[in-house]
Amino acid sequence: PDVSGDIPGAKETVKGWHPSKYEKENPNWTENQRNFWNQEYIPSHPHSWLFELMVETGFLGLVVFLITLFHFFYTVFQKSLSRMTLSLILLNGIYWSIGLVSFSFWSARWQIVYLLLTALLLSVQKKERR
Repeated sequence: PDVSGDIPGAKETVKGWHPSKYEKENPNWTENQRNFWNQEYIPSHPHSWLFELMVETGFLGLVVFLITLFHFFYTVFQKSLSRMTLSLILLNGIYWSIGLVSFSFWSARWQIVYLLLTALLLSVQKKERR
């Protein structure tokens, strides 16, 4: 629960810094800023899957996820470096690196693309073994 309102003075604005002060002095500037500061420009999620998982699942959830991810990489590196294995390493490197700065981990479209490409690469591996 949000307990920041219990701190004395937490809900007061910083003295001298309030939008209404600038609206009186610079009406054109603040009108333009109102159009700028909307949800279109302020994302509703952090742009790092590492930070997002830590906030949403806690430290324990993040640790469990990282152990699972490292186990996956360990398993992939144990295999002989075939073309498929290198492609799988490249796909995972790109997905997890870009996810550190770009998109929400829970975004369905990114997960679907990642899972489909991973499934395709793993299915090629099974076909190569036969």
